Amino acid sequence: MSGSPNKPYFLGLNESLNDIGACVRKPGWRVHLVCDQQDEYADHALNVFKWNKAHVTHLLSKLGEISFKEKAGVGGLQAADMLAHACYRRQRLNVGHSNELDSVTIRLRPLTHERIRVIDEDQLRHRLDNVPPEVARALKRNAK
Repeated sequence: MSGSPNKPYFLGLNESLNDIGACVRKPGWRVHLVCDQQDEYADHALNVFKWNKAHVTHLLSKLGEISFKEKAGVGGLQAADMLAHACYRRQRLNVGHSNELDSVTIRLRPLTHERIRVIDEDQLRHRLDNVPPEVARALKRNAK
């Protein structure tokens, strides 16, 4: 498997693909991803996406296409960027320490409540212990 599996974003992308796949329940439906155009990561993301689409059994029929767009003019990417930034900052600051961050958090909550997975250490260990066999084999081959 290519796609820099030793980089921190690799786990996040794989987990996101699995979570996306779990949300597709209607037969025949596929998820098409639109990602921020970042020259440094786009090739890696494309490789990870293609590998998962071709080899991870529960994703074979659920992943559609992946494309990369500039954030400017694509509201969904701008919103995702704002959400990621707010989540990152929120873990370091309590409510009441930043009016700007509190405002963003309050506005995003109705859209994100119970839709964003927060994984603690025990849940991460459980997920790592239960990696699909085809992914585990590919990671072991790549680690050599």
